[in-house]
Amino acid sequence: MNHEPISDPKIAVVFATMNRWKTAAACVRALVAQTHPPELVIVADNVSGDETLAELSALKELPFEFIVHRMEENLGNAGGIHAAMELAFSRGADAVWILDDDSWPRPEALAAMLAEPFDPEVIRHPLQIDPATGKLTSLGQTPTEKTPRSFALIPGGGNYLVAAGQGSDTLIVYRRDPENGTLTPLKTYPCGKSPAWVLGVKF
Repeated sequence: MNHEPISDPKIAVVFATMNRWKTAAACVRALVAQTHPPELVIVADNVSGDETLAELSALKELPFEFIVHRMEENLGNAGGIHAAMELAFSRGADAVWILDDDSWPRPEALAAMLAEPFDPEVIRHPLQIDPATGKLTSLGQTPTEKTPRSFALIPGGGNYLVAAGQGSDTLIVYRRDPENGTLTPLKTYPCGKSPAWVLGVKF
């Protein structure tokens, strides 16, 4: 299937946090330092009991729209990420860059990921530092089902990934190479309309 590249995609960054406002603020500062900053950053606050909400909300004069989304209950990292992703897409994001609150990307990271034409039906893999050159290097990209909205690694080794294709009403299972992270599609399953949530459960 051919997809028309988007020349200027709106990128949102999402991550979840709880009672770690200094860590989360450091992540936001790393995003401020991006040579190609995102258009939107959403932090899901998993009902922090400290000053996380107030401290993050006080961050001003940022080069992107910044939202601290207070969760109604603590749904963990995956639940917070899911809520932040849904909010990002509802505000017009073409893609989301998922981080942890202690993931502090180098200034060139987003620009490097966007160096190649953007395709909304492709998962862009993270970057690694090439030990030979010291430069950020893309680990590759994997075509997905239409409108990928959620994914989960299956517990028990994390060598299988299941992704939801919200635009194709399917789930697709990949095998993950534990050495280099490469994804190999195994099988596609039809499911209910517009799947938007995947949960890996170990039996």
